[in-house]
Amino acid sequence: MINNVMTSRILLGGVLLMGSLLPVSSVAAPQYAMTCASCHDMPPLDSQIRDPHTGAFRGNHRTHQPAGAAISNCAVCHDAAGYTTGHLDGRISFRASVNESPAGGRYKVGGLEVAFRNQTALPIPGSCSNVNCHFESDTPLWGSSPFRYVDPNDNDCDKCHGAPPAGTAPGYAGGADGSHSRHETYYSGVTQCRKCHADHTSGARFAHATSAGRRPLIMQLRDPQNVPGGAYSGPVDDYLPSLNNQFGQCTATYCHSDGKSLPTYRTVTWGSGPLASDCTGCHGNAASRTLSGRHTAHTDNSGYLGTNFGCAECHAKTVAAEGSIKDRMLHVNKFVDYSGSRAGRSAACSSFYCHSDGKGRFTDPGTWSAGAPIDDCKGCHGARTVADGAAFTSVAGEPNYASVGVGGATSNSHFYHVGTSGASTCDTCHTLTTTTGTSIRIGSSSHLDGSIDVNFNPAKAGGAAQWGNNRTCTNVACHSGVPVQWGEARHCDMCHPTNKLKGAHAKHLSGTRPLFYGYTANRSFGDDITGRYEFGCSNCHPVANGNHGNGQVLLDFRPAVAGQGVSLLRSRNSAGITTAGVAGVAGGTTADSIPGSRVECLNLYCHSNGYLPDLAYASTPEWYGGAFTGDRCACCHGNSPNSVIPGSAAHAVHVVGIHPEDIYTGKGGRLEPGSSGNVSHGVSSQATTINCHTCHNATVTYPRNDRNTACAGCHSSYSETARINNRGRHVNGVVEVSFANIAIVSKAQLRPTSFASYTGQEWRRNGGNYKNGATAFDTSKKLLSTATWNAGNCANIACHFGIPVNWNDTGVSCLSCHKKL
Repeated sequence: MINNVMTSRILLGGVLLMGSLLPVSSVAAPQYAMTCASCHDMPPLDSQIRDPHTGAFRGNHRTHQPAGAAISNCAVCHDAAGYTTGHLDGRISFRASVNESPAGGRYKVGGLEVAFRNQTALPIPGSCSNVNCHFESDTPLWGSSPFRYVDPNDNDCDKCHGAPPAGTAPGYAGGADGSHSRHETYYSGVTQCRKCHADHTSGARFAHATSAGRRPLIMQLRDPQNVPGGAYSGPVDDYLPSLNNQFGQCTATYCHSDGKSLPTYRTVTWGSGPLASDCTGCHGNAASRTLSGRHTAHTDNSGYLGTNFGCAECHAKTVAAEGSIKDRMLHVNKFVDYSGSRAGRSAACSSFYCHSDGKGRFTDPGTWSAGAPIDDCKGCHGARTVADGAAFTSVAGEPNYASVGVGGATSNSHFYHVGTSGASTCDTCHTLTTTTGTSIRIGSSSHLDGSIDVNFNPAKAGGAAQWGNNRTCTNVACHSGVPVQWGEARHCDMCHPTNKLKGAHAKHLSGTRPLFYGYTANRSFGDDITGRYEFGCSNCHPVANGNHGNGQVLLDFRPAVAGQGVSLLRSRNSAGITTAGVAGVAGGTTADSIPGSRVECLNLYCHSNGYLPDLAYASTPEWYGGAFTGDRCACCHGNSPNSVIPGSAAHAVHVVGIHPEDIYTGKGGRLEPGSSGNVSHGVSSQATTINCHTCHNATVTYPRNDRNTACAGCHSSYSETARINNRGRHVNGVVEVSFANIAIVSKAQLRPTSFASYTGQEWRRNGGNYKNGATAFDTSKKLLSTATWNAGNCANIACHFGIPVNWNDTGVSCLSCHKKL
């Protein structure tokens, strides 16, 4: 004998034999106790050849028996009494029905059933047929490569039963189909068997086969997330192909529910055929009104919506068309798919187009399950209040967002079109969407289609009305046929183009549209060459909208109107203007004025000297053909002021320069003006010329003005005319004082001792020169722009040594500025 693993192994003629010796009449009592492992391990070792060193031989015992195999495991296939040493008879025996298979499992060699096989040096392997452990399928030859599992897509799970089973009557090969094939389209692959059965894709993956047919079918229903739930009722011991399969029912399982958070379950019979193709098998439909939350308001509400929603409009990734599943991977996955042209993509639709005003401003309809019904247009359009940022309070659901831009997506003119008229006006521009303004036309596809549908009602807007490029309305009766862009601020030009207005409108509007009826602003801008006067209509016409469109051209120059605001310009008109009406009746026009023919204005601020509070009103040219002539500044102000038209007396002493006529030469006599040499005025490097631009620099920057009466004595060529630099600071209702950003230069020098004692604090003497020619002048240390003006009071003025002065003082003397000489 050989110790350990070689025990009971005998070497004869150089060949090691095991269990192949002929019976002998008697043997000696064994020296050691023997076990199954003494010869072939337990379970036996598998090998493609007989291995005398390990005891392994050809077979698949290791994949058919557990690691701690016992005699009972051998008895599943072999027939040997007690498995004592007596079974060492040189034969391999087999049970009459391998694994007690109902179909009579047999071991076959070469296609013939055998009860035993003689043990030989070159064994011929066979295969099993009709054994329950292989689901009554023919098995591979004994000793073939074991079944393998690499991954869900590379495995031998279909070698016994189908993966999934797909057998049909009468044989049901590979297992009965039942409803396997339909479920495979939802949960494909062998790892998904666990949705109804135990999971055999891990561990000893094929070990479950050893008990097949001798135990009930393992049923454990799970939801898409593999959480157990639901139950199966029905026979679970008739699943082998040779048996008469009787299918049961699935109950309380998510897969056959309506998918709600508190689901309603459907009881279905396995193998009974597909559910209704229109989704009613689990969900119901619009007509049944059993869908979750607010489905009914979306899918069965054409009387309000115009056209009902279809499933694919909110569940596009799942549903291709009504009743047709597009992607089964996204259906029955315990996840609600929000996708498609009208889907909010979340459980709430507060940020999606369907519940917006169509321009990206959303309303919150509440949650899907508890949101309040929306029963009028203000549920989405015009839903916001002014406190929430709306531009106005919506009357009938007209969008009330603030208008931004013209002819763009954020433009808005609804306020001017609906006003107080209400929902009846909606039909004028959206007649294919609504005829009542309170509901959508049944069958209309013009609502919630993602576009702005403007379709004019010809009975209201005219048969030629059109909506075209850049949101422009043309040939609309409401606008007298004048093209108007959506979002334009309401203005007279919408129906009364400024380029067609008569008289002096072009001078007051310069071809630029005023913004809206009741427009009181003054938007004048630019200089005399590039700028324009742009006065709002209500500087001359009524503010109240009720005066609009009554067939008359009304004028209203009243400086104050009870209950109304007026423009700053109008508030400066004469207090004697107390009536409004047509020209000739309205205050501010001459009694002989005739509407449309001859109109002359009077007592208006716009044509005054602008001197507040004591305005002097100028005569205005006749509206339809008159014009100012000569020096235009002199027509209203006087040039300089107070020379022709009454105004401030102080202007007269602020022209030309500082004491230009009283500058001592230093040698006797006074300096004279000139264009060169030692002069009192005329050379800017020696003496600053004071003109309109010096103190009104925000309005006038041009330094020359040879039509000033103070200048005309020397400058008689009239080659230079004063120019307005900023029309927005001219005729604007205020006295514009803005000092030029310059240092004042003066020839009016005080003697050196006075300069040293106090003048030098404010002035700088050029090279110390005093009264000795062209280089003798003083320059202010402060820029004039550092001075301030407030209601006639000037402060920090270099010309006055920084001493405060009042424009209206009449008692000014030398000592007002020169405290000592």
